[in-house]
Amino acid sequence: MSVTPPQRRQPAYSYATYDAVTGRRLSEHIPLALGSYERALGGGGTVEGSLKIRDPRVRMRDVLGATTPRRAELWILRDGVPVWDGMIVTRRYAARSGVMRIQAADTVRWRLERLLLRPRGGPGSTRNLSFTQVDQFEIFRALLADAQSVAIDNIFPADLRVDADDTVMSGVLRDRHVSVDGETDSSYQGYEFNDYLKYLDDLADLVDGFEWRVDPYLTAAGEARRRLVLGYPTIGRLPGPDTHVLEYPGTITDYEWDEDASDTATYVASLGAGEESEMRWSEVIDRRALIDGNPLLEAAVSHKSTSQVDTLTAQAGAELARRRGPVEIPAVAVVGRPPVAEGDWVRLRISDPARWPDGPMERHVRVIGMRTTPAPTETTTLQLEEARGHAEPAA
Repeated sequence: MSVTPPQRRQPAYSYATYDAVTGRRLSEHIPLALGSYERALGGGGTVEGSLKIRDPRVRMRDVLGATTPRRAELWILRDGVPVWDGMIVTRRYAARSGVMRIQAADTVRWRLERLLLRPRGGPGSTRNLSFTQVDQFEIFRALLADAQSVAIDNIFPADLRVDADDTVMSGVLRDRHVSVDGETDSSYQGYEFNDYLKYLDDLADLVDGFEWRVDPYLTAAGEARRRLVLGYPTIGRLPGPDTHVLEYPGTITDYEWDEDASDTATYVASLGAGEESEMRWSEVIDRRALIDGNPLLEAAVSHKSTSQVDTLTAQAGAELARRRGPVEIPAVAVVGRPPVAEGDWVRLRISDPARWPDGPMERHVRVIGMRTTPAPTETTTLQLEEARGHAEPAA
């Protein structure tokens, strides 16, 4: 007698929109046909969906007002819990089909890339942010708060509604200050007109840097807000007895295993302020890789606003850590959406003699991205990555 396994419950998805400045809800639900949504370390990417606006059920709602590009945010809720949010950036209507296509991009990253650390008193004014022996998390939070502090005519149009825990520290102290000689200035200067996202990502990417993400949530009163998550050296749950296990065959329905050495390096130079023979620069070499028989592969990166050699060394080291390889980036497909977040470690078990002829492969890997397709049956593809270390400075 065969037993039919119980069917997995399909979660309920809804798509709400909120005013980008005030956070006021514009629509509790718009009947959006959504392909998939993705969350990943380093940003949530883009989402595309379509609306049949000639449908009477759609015309009853003010979908035009609720999906205005640059004014409205799209929030994806799974069983009432926010799992993704993005600024609606494009909207395209096709008359023949009566379909309006909407594209949204990760709200925080999209807007931070369009907020400049700049003088706020008009031409002739100056502005800089400096820090001396300050925890890198404090610097990050100060930059994020500064980005949102712009006031114009008594309104705050840069408010991202991000909550940050000021008690969380990394233990890594950094300097960003104006030098006496003006030659080793590492402060954040308004005359450079750089966007805040660049400064935040550059700070996180240094050697002994950290990871960050922003999670959407709803308050008890239904207000749409975000929570800053900082982790040193990484975010996410470490391997332990309760680590989530993914198996093939089993919970994994399919998988791909990519190995890529096309962008690897064993030497990186970081080029800073100055030109020609006066240019400040530093280098980092992966001696262990060369001793192990790997070829010399060289690369150079530009950081022309950086004048401190130790910062250039840190930037070169971070770049070399990213370029160590070959890079293994497995992707596994599962039914549903597993109870993990970006940065979490999972236990991977794969029994596939064609790829692993010596026996089943079993190892811990990190979840660096999750792409979920809500319908018709919810499925998720997890992007995975092994841990990677840092190189040593060159002599």
